Amino acid sequence: MYPIWNHYVYTLLNKKAGTMNATDYRAYRDEQVIRKELNKPKATKESRTSNYSYTATQSSKTIIATKEQAIKNTLLSYKRLNNKYLELNESIKHYTPTANIAKYGDIASHTNKKHDISDEIVKYENMAIQLINTSMMRLHIKDCLFKTTTLAHSDILYLINAYVDEREKISYAKSRRIIKKIVSLNIKIPTIEQAKKYLNEKCDENQ
Repeated sequence: MYPIWNHYVYTLLNKKAGTMNATDYRAYRDEQVIRKELNKPKATKESRTSNYSYTATQSSKTIIATKEQAIKNTLLSYKRLNNKYLELNESIKHYTPTANIAKYGDIASHTNKKHDISDEIVKYENMAIQLINTSMMRLHIKDCLFKTTTLAHSDILYLINAYVDEREKISYAKSRRIIKKIVSLNIKIPTIEQAKKYLNEKCDENQ
């Protein structure tokens, strides 16, 4: 007959009928609702906060890892540039055209029907231009690294000797430490693309 709000209310209404008026009953119901709300577990809110913190942490770690990989890729690109420089240097130093050679100054050339002196000159000049370009790019990278005041001088020398000039064996522990420092301090180191842009600007100035 009566709404079963809980066992206590049901008993109270049966035993003390007439002693609780409508106002008291509504007040009692309101009190029970408030108590029920206060006693609700807060796991959902905490869980959301926890999940948000976990997601934010994971996102931050991912960003840092991406930046560190980008720095590592830049350093490895220095090695590739140096390899190209060494290859060009060796090619020019030991340049020897194939059969039927005729000497024109310091340049040797074919004298057969398929080759003439102009072909050899163009080939030699192209290699020389590439060598000069790679040399200038390497010098620009070194100059930029030396201007990085937020890195220790010993760390700068290590990067140049290990990656730009390849005179020193790479220490992966040392590289990892320096890369982490570069990322944490938000240090900008020159990329190959920036070195190429610098080279193009210099060429435009001289034209």
